[in-house]
Amino acid sequence: MTSDLTIKSEPKFECELCIENYNNFDRKPFSLVPCGHAICFSCFNSLQKPNCPFCRTKYETKIPNWEIIKRLPKPTIPIIYYQIEIKMNSLNSVTAELSTNIDLFFSNAKNKAQMTITDNSNENNEDLNEKLKTLLKLIDHKHQQTIEVHENLRKTFDNLKKKIDLDENKYSNENLKLIKNDIEIVIAKTMEKSNFFSQKKTQLEQLFKEYNSKPNEELIRKFENLFFDLDSTNSFNQHIASLFSIGNSISPNNEIASENLPTEDNLDALTFSSRQKLTVVTIIFFTLIIFIIYPLAMIVIGALHLGECPINFLIPIWLIVGGSSNILGDVLTAVLISYLLFRTFRQRSFGEKLLFVFFLLMPFLMVQVFTIAWFFTGNAWIYPIYNQVQSENKLNSSTYCNQTVFNFSFWTLNIVYILFAIMLIIGNLVCCCICFLKK
Repeated sequence: MTSDLTIKSEPKFECELCIENYNNFDRKPFSLVPCGHAICFSCFNSLQKPNCPFCRTKYETKIPNWEIIKRLPKPTIPIIYYQIEIKMNSLNSVTAELSTNIDLFFSNAKNKAQMTITDNSNENNEDLNEKLKTLLKLIDHKHQQTIEVHENLRKTFDNLKKKIDLDENKYSNENLKLIKNDIEIVIAKTMEKSNFFSQKKTQLEQLFKEYNSKPNEELIRKFENLFFDLDSTNSFNQHIASLFSIGNSISPNNEIASENLPTEDNLDALTFSSRQKLTVVTIIFFTLIIFIIYPLAMIVIGALHLGECPINFLIPIWLIVGGSSNILGDVLTAVLISYLLFRTFRQRSFGEKLLFVFFLLMPFLMVQVFTIAWFFTGNAWIYPIYNQVQSENKLNSSTYCNQTVFNFSFWTLNIVYILFAIMLIIGNLVCCCICFLKK
């Protein structure tokens, strides 16, 4: 009897649900609370309902089963891990070679263009010089695009190094094979692009040898053609960026991997191009215009009828101040959203953080608090006189108020409450849908 009990109390090293051996990664053992049954992390993620698959008891949470974990055999690093380290060294070398070839090509192109401009200035050939200056701008633009390529390659290299050293990848032969495949693709593409710029450099030197004696429009035309097929660099850049985003993603074992992932560094990937920034700012600008139309109407109506509400002379003033605070709040919100989109808080210096808090965040919060307080002040001034106000007899100052002023103020309050109720209903419906889907 004693031996039977001892055998039953010994922890099992395989999940009783999927009959797979436990490990410290995707098959990490967890105990369900309160029933105490153990299943692997993968099986836990596949559960459709919050019930133990063995006793059907509803579980509250899960905790790591340390009794099993501490007895698991220590994993060994596959041979492919060391092969990947060699591949990473190769990737570092070809990346450096690409950077060198890019810099040589563009520095030579700029020098040649500048020398040709100087030579033509001595000969007073202004038309040719204008074309060369335009070409010089094109060279700068293309150089900037290729700098983005090198930056994406650097990020990809750093991120792959971090990904390889994650435990769920480091000890998994299958995951390492996928990573190795990604690295080989990047190496091949980078070598191809490095050879491309090396050939371009050679073509540039041959071109200027051919026209060294007398630069002319034919030289400029051929010079320009050297840069037209650089657009293929964009597709290469997109491919590298996509590999970087793949490398930056979390593995299927989300909960365990999140402890090892360098999440703060991943914020560097949140960058915007100039066109994207312009699009976002344009959307924010037009949204701001839409949002300030109603507050502008409040200011205009309050100002036009400033002395025309003797029953409570503060109602037109309430419209003017309320409209002004709403416009200021909308502008600060737009600035705050734009700033936070394009510059993460971690990237700022300490001084910049102080300026952000005291000159943007604090004013924004103060305006919002004042707007809410001013709204409830309007409630106290407008609703109590609703049954007393009249707009026909101006001589009766104790009950008269301009119809436009009072109705606009009254319905401003009502609209706010209606919108709040709609948002509350939508929020409750969303919460109910989420709870229903979870069940």
